[in-house]
Amino acid sequence: MLHKRHWPFLRRLCFLTSSHLGAGLCTTQMGGFGGATSALYEKNFKRNAPAWEAIVAHVPKGSKSILDLASGPGEPARSLALGFPEATVVATDLEASMVERHKAYIGLGNVASKVVDANDLSGFADGSFDAVTMCYGVMFVDRPKALTEIARVLEPGGAFVATYWLNHCITHLAGELLDLLGRPDLKAYRVNPMSCAEPGKLERELADAGFDRVDVVHDTYSQTFDGTYDEFFWAAIVPFKIALEKAPDPQEVKDDLMAAAKREFAAIAEARFKQPDGTYVIKENRFSLATARKPLLP
Repeated sequence: MLHKRHWPFLRRLCFLTSSHLGAGLCTTQMGGFGGATSALYEKNFKRNAPAWEAIVAHVPKGSKSILDLASGPGEPARSLALGFPEATVVATDLEASMVERHKAYIGLGNVASKVVDANDLSGFADGSFDAVTMCYGVMFVDRPKALTEIARVLEPGGAFVATYWLNHCITHLAGELLDLLGRPDLKAYRVNPMSCAEPGKLERELADAGFDRVDVVHDTYSQTFDGTYDEFFWAAIVPFKIALEKAPDPQEVKDDLMAAAKREFAAIAEARFKQPDGTYVIKENRFSLATARKPLLP
């Protein structure tokens, strides 16, 4: 378990807001993840405050230059800028609409925003940053390429700090709905937020990219949705929605599947997630945080 003295936020396991997707999908390998889906992602990503506050807590003290990859709507970039006021933070995302959103959200003078693909950091010189961070993005990149690039842009002794999912509840829900609707074939179009969940996998990939001193910790948090059923449905349905958008089916078929999913999901939401006070709570979102150091010497 993560030590509480490092994470005062654990006294409030979930971050409530009505404002990457409650489950934390990033846009790094989801070209076209803008528009309405981008807005859904922004609204729900803020429920993942425990993950980005963990990142801030593990960035080395005294860091003066921090690159945040796959910032989505602006976290942990904003929290990093507040926690390291003397540092310059570069917030990035592959999707231009996300960059525009996080510019408006962050609003701090020590943050620069750029459209950047985490797989291609050629716009940054070797050794440019004391720290590189990534909240729920490392699962979706071309890891051999991206991790090598991250190591390159870190200065010797610099740290890469990233969170990734071990158990991602709403991805499981998306698969369950596709089974209920008789379309398990569409699972092939889902993204996989748990691609780093295999024990030791990311540690090996970080070592292959040239990192040493890799430390990994694990924890769990809940996400609370205090709005209407419709709001909860659209929050929890994002992985299902992404699979539909990628599928080759005619639009009318996709519309029918979405309508059917909403009907089926109502019973699931009532039985598993609805609380006596009327809120909906998704529990047991289990994640890991990895901190990897670039060697001081080649």
